[in-house]
Amino acid sequence: MEQDRWTKYLKTHKDAKVFKSKPLPFPEEMAALFDGTSARGDDKWAPTMDGVPEDITTDVDSKDSAASENASDAMMGNIRRKRPRPPKKQLVASNDAINACIIDLAASVKASTQVATPSVQSEGPTIDDCIDVLHAMPEISEASPLYLIALTCFMVKDKRTIWMRFRTDEGKIAWLKHQLQLEKGNASGSDSGL
Repeated sequence: MEQDRWTKYLKTHKDAKVFKSKPLPFPEEMAALFDGTSARGDDKWAPTMDGVPEDITTDVDSKDSAASENASDAMMGNIRRKRPRPPKKQLVASNDAINACIIDLAASVKASTQVATPSVQSEGPTIDDCIDVLHAMPEISEASPLYLIALTCFMVKDKRTIWMRFRTDEGKIAWLKHQLQLEKGNASGSDSGL
């Protein structure tokens, strides 16, 4: 191969550099395998080409082809007998095994929801919980300023918790009145700043 062609070839096939200075390994074995056969591409054939080359086609009617087929079948039979077959894998999965997996999965899902539920409860009362308790108090109507300040307070988590911790309705009403006074003080303070 010419030097410039070799350098171009090495750019795409870096592993071939070894063969420039070293011969092929196992030359006797290569000669036995290929024995003068070279791939020049003159007689190449591909499945996309029209027709089949003559050396690939076989004469079914000829006695030689029948004899060679019998010989190749006998040889394949010998190879099959000499090579032990690996044992087939048996499917162990049965309905019982699948049912056990489903039960384990259901138990883990149930356990994860039970773990998640206390964390939701530890967040404190929800706005809906507070409004339900507020509606149960006959002293506060929906049109009163205490009702409106209660809704404003329920938007803050800490205020919801404080309000729900009062044991009596009187304590809850007193706290709402205090929140109303604080809100009025903040509103008048912000008006005076203008």
